Amino acid sequence: MDQNLYTWLSLLLRTAMTLYVIRDSEKRKTPFRPGWIVFTFLLWPVFFAYLYYSRKMAGKALPPLYEREAEMRRRMEENRKRVQAEREAWERLRREEAAKNHQTSADLDEAQRQRAEIKAKRMKELEEERRQQEEAAARALKLKK
Repeated sequence: MDQNLYTWLSLLLRTAMTLYVIRDSEKRKTPFRPGWIVFTFLLWPVFFAYLYYSRKMAGKALPPLYEREAEMRRRMEENRKRVQAEREAWERLRREEAAKNHQTSADLDEAQRQRAEIKAKRMKELEEERRQQEEAAARALKLKK
């Protein structure tokens, strides 16, 4: 029972220290943040090294290398968001164009159907006219005989 209690207390203490490191490192924008978090949970004495390090770094500005890296990450994130917005706009435009093309092809099909109906009607009219001309010609020929 004593070993089990020690294990639970150790786990609780490690979790509490790790949560503190997570919050503090977010607030202070600590370099190597993931490393501090992992090592604090796995090797809890690192917590005291983190406290010393974070207090020592509290008054100092980030080194230029880290500032450049942070600026580069910010720009990359802005660029990623811009590219994502452009992709979404292009996809929306592509869907609109596809809808227009579908509508246009439906309109073309309807126009072709109407033209076919008009052509069939005109062919019937021409056939009727030709029949009437043949009858008229036959009557005219019979009259002359």
